[in-house]
Amino acid sequence: MHPNQLTFNETSAIEVIGFGRFYTFYNYLEINGLYEKHQPLADVDGLFWYWGVGGFVGFSSYDDGYFGTTDSSTSLGVTGVGGVTYQFSNIPLSVAVDWMPRIALSRGGFYGGFFGSRGGGAAVRYAFGG
Repeated sequence: MHPNQLTFNETSAIEVIGFGRFYTFYNYLEINGLYEKHQPLADVDGLFWYWGVGGFVGFSSYDDGYFGTTDSSTSLGVTGVGGVTYQFSNIPLSVAVDWMPRIALSRGGFYGGFFGSRGGGAAVRYAFGG
């Protein structure tokens, strides 16, 4: 399990992920809530694959700063996640890679439709306080 998740048992967890971009003219913030299932992968201690489903809310705004062109919107949608994680046994460190496709159910601003290329990444996590 990832050290930043709220775990229910050995195979179930909830994870909240937030990210955003803040530029001169365009800003967005997205918050995802996911319910995840984790299963051991192969016969390697500490290696897991996981999948999950949840939802997101996204906020975007645009202001060109010159001609008075402004826009802001809120979007809601469904999020999925799938990935692989490895938890080191002798130190409180884990590494992971995952993919987070999303489908916006309400269209607004730069949000709308299926986003297969906007989500996912790689992570190195340290658990404070063991």
